[in-house]
Amino acid sequence: MTGLPKHRELRQTWQRACQLILDRAPAAEITRQLERALFMDAKLDLRQPRTSPSAKPATRVVKGLALNLSV
Repeated sequence: MTGLPKHRELRQTWQRACQLILDRAPAAEITRQLERALFMDAKLDLRQPRTSPSAKPATRVVKGLALNLSV
């Protein structure tokens, strides 16, 4: 998240995502918060299908940026 512009980094949704990561929250909870933050920034491509929990680590495409959400 350090690559975010300062005005986005300070938003509550990104602050919450950061805190969850620092608190070592469950991956599903972190994923939901990251998706929420991306949605609020209108950057999440919702057309990409979700992977099942038994599949390889989840990777979401965010307008040219791939996030590996495995823990």
